[in-house]
Amino acid sequence: MVVRLQRRLGDEEEGRRLVRGGTNGHGNKKKPITVNNGSSSVCVWKGVTFLLVVLLILIVTETIEVKKPMPKETNGQASMGGIVQMKTTLPPSISEDRDTETNVQIPAEATKQPDPTSPPKAPEPEPTNPPTEEPKPEPTSPPTEEPNPQPSLSPTEAPKVEPTIPPVEKPKQEEPQSEAQPQPVANPVDLISARTTERHTYQRRGQPMSEEDRKAMIDKWGQWLLVDDKERPTTDYYDSYPNRDIPRSAFPSNAWQIDTKYLSKFLPESINLVDRAIEAILTEYGKTEGTFEERAEMFELEMYDSLEKAGNYIISKPEWRKDEVGERGGWSTSKSMEGLKRRLLHAVMTEDTFIFALAGHSAAAGHGNLFAQSYSVQVQWIMEAIFARLGVRHQARNLANGGLGTVQHGLAANSVYGPSIDLLMWDSAMTEKDAPALEVLARQAILAGKKVPALWGFLGGTAKYLSMNFDADVGAAGRGTFGIPQAETLEEVEALPWASRYLKCGSDINQICKENKYIGHCWDDDIHPGLEPPTKQKSVPGGQAGWHPGNRSHQLIGRILTFTILRSLKDGLKEWNEAEGYAIPDEKWHVTSWYDNIRYKVESSGPDVGSCNELAKLDLDWTCKYPVKARTEFTPRAYPSLSNIRTLMPPDMAKLVPQPDAPLYDPPENFIKDLHPPAGALDLLNIVEAGVDFRSTLNPDYSAEHYKKPTFSSPATMPFGKGVGLISKAGDQFCDGTADSFCGKGALDDCLLAGTNDSRNGLVFDGFSGWVVLNIPDLKFGYVALKFETWHKSGENSQTRDFTSENGESAIRRDLKGDEAPEYCDAFKFEYAIDGKVTVLSKDEFLEKVRLVQRVVETITILKDPDYTGGQEKEVEVAFRITGCERIKTFVFSHIYWA
Repeated sequence: MVVRLQRRLGDEEEGRRLVRGGTNGHGNKKKPITVNNGSSSVCVWKGVTFLLVVLLILIVTETIEVKKPMPKETNGQASMGGIVQMKTTLPPSISEDRDTETNVQIPAEATKQPDPTSPPKAPEPEPTNPPTEEPKPEPTSPPTEEPNPQPSLSPTEAPKVEPTIPPVEKPKQEEPQSEAQPQPVANPVDLISARTTERHTYQRRGQPMSEEDRKAMIDKWGQWLLVDDKERPTTDYYDSYPNRDIPRSAFPSNAWQIDTKYLSKFLPESINLVDRAIEAILTEYGKTEGTFEERAEMFELEMYDSLEKAGNYIISKPEWRKDEVGERGGWSTSKSMEGLKRRLLHAVMTEDTFIFALAGHSAAAGHGNLFAQSYSVQVQWIMEAIFARLGVRHQARNLANGGLGTVQHGLAANSVYGPSIDLLMWDSAMTEKDAPALEVLARQAILAGKKVPALWGFLGGTAKYLSMNFDADVGAAGRGTFGIPQAETLEEVEALPWASRYLKCGSDINQICKENKYIGHCWDDDIHPGLEPPTKQKSVPGGQAGWHPGNRSHQLIGRILTFTILRSLKDGLKEWNEAEGYAIPDEKWHVTSWYDNIRYKVESSGPDVGSCNELAKLDLDWTCKYPVKARTEFTPRAYPSLSNIRTLMPPDMAKLVPQPDAPLYDPPENFIKDLHPPAGALDLLNIVEAGVDFRSTLNPDYSAEHYKKPTFSSPATMPFGKGVGLISKAGDQFCDGTADSFCGKGALDDCLLAGTNDSRNGLVFDGFSGWVVLNIPDLKFGYVALKFETWHKSGENSQTRDFTSENGESAIRRDLKGDEAPEYCDAFKFEYAIDGKVTVLSKDEFLEKVRLVQRVVETITILKDPDYTGGQEKEVEVAFRITGCERIKTFVFSHIYWA
């Protein structure tokens, strides 16, 4: 039987009494009824008659509806009387001017099994409140107001909600909704249960200011003053939906996203913050006169409706020189910018992360500068504070490596750059121009991650192909130098804003400009007073080559990217702010169908589409169609403590391998003046940080599912090598390429403040090292490849310095170190084992099987059997060693790939 009780929130205690009894309406227990005489019996019968009359009236007025018992459950459990549904009015925190009803379902059968089609939920904790108290949501900030009223529920059950759209693997395309008639909130009084995730609080990075200077800055630019003092959900309930695409109707009652009173303040405040940042960037480069369009010309994106007729240089204005688009803000397509706006809105709406990742070469890595001065980190330098105000966790990852292209990471992009990238930029034209390398990077970024990123910076021909064939969102950043005046004298240099100085110089002062190209030094005694670095520090960071950009050039490119993100973010916030009742339709910000469209077109593309399948001659064509995973010792890399090769080693094997050096000192470092503008110059970071204290944001974890750990449930089939060495970076576990990285600060580093992340690391082994044994936790499609560096010098592996046989069975000190990489000896053998099955390759067989993918990028595919696991994920042991050349031939093992 289902009983419907019409009530208002003010009557909820009386409603509880009618449903389950137990109180008299004043919180006191009722006295038991006793029957001692006939008079008492008459009273009892009168009471029963009265109740029957009341019940009849309720049935006639449809306040109580009698239904048949629910059918027997398919799981074998019988229904015990159905459920009780209560109608309740909408709390005023959701809407100040409408009275909406909803059904709260209270299962009558406590042991009823959940519907297998409903979204997964974490176990719900038992209430800790007394039975007469209302359940309360966990606060995200100290509560200063009364919590939202909650429905009265049975004290033995936590509140539940049935989502309107169950998460499935590939949801159907959403139907557009009318903006004039937003979707009603179906469960306004409930909290959605989900696993609690860790939270992150932004730490200010701005340089110290006097109170007088800070007041003057705030008076001119303003500050963030909005404080949300209501209790909000703290659990990551979005995680129950594909790509966090929660329907608006499923938001909890106290979610800020449906609190119109709060949104009426939050959205204008957010738009003002974005406008403040945009105007400050324009002022930073002296663009204060004229219309907005005139002032922002150097940041302008050349927009296309389609790239069908675009050439490799992606320009459309005939009056522009071939490279002039590169001197402005860059280019993109209308559809791509819609995709970027959607991703940004989605991140704000679902309190998600927004990740920018860079794949590139030495110039992109920031060689010659402090790492935090590189342009990708400069994006985070400004955007992190802005995103934090909007409830979004932001990182920018500079994952570039000098002297290389990107293919060594691109083969398994999401394992190295991270599985949740929103914007991926390629910048390696100086070292990599082959289309297959760019395409495999793009394909893996689309296929293997939790998200489908927008792809920025890819060469015009590749970008056009990705857009036309896969609907990928594409674009590129320019250099922004179009808006920088050329100075002919030092007086003209000094007259420019600080950010524009020394970027464009006439021939008479060109040498002086070169001398002022970089700002950065390696050590300052004020960083850690009393600490004397064990290694003599250089005066300036290494890599200050003529072809590497200086810090002002990096900052300008960072501002171009920041400006592009800000303009798109503002467009999304304005659209939300202008929606009726702030109810922006789901299809305006949900990403699942957007992602699925792009992924499907990549997955269904044949071998004749694009250039990626040229990798077949390298035994790597499988990387074009399957999601590939990897582990590497290169730095930087996303989630460095999870993504290194050593995490695949059985514990007893890992103990035999040296560990990376620890940092010489702990973070944070004291104020580094080279990272900030001088006194008198506009300080963009302090402007965007200004305001009340930052609140914590959700920090969704995308790592656990992607970086699975082996179980090592079966004993190893191969013996563990005792002579495997390690080339690594001090603080390896902190080398993630972000503004928070703490890398290259060890006792042997000679430029501690540089914080350089870029390093080609690996496991070192030779003929005396023995077997390198690894367990791949989730092989599915039957492919495994290894990447080696075979050109290292004799004796480079210090782990076998005193060995005269494999694993050092006896020891005599020998020095075989030479000046050049030695040739292979005739007795050389390369052996590998898959689950204990050993294959031995002679020198000639090994050389025939090894593939040179790019300069110093050598791979060997050791498993290519689609039937090996039967299409199911399986833990597989992989082992390899070299023999026959003693310590003469030395390899460095840097990557393992599998699918």
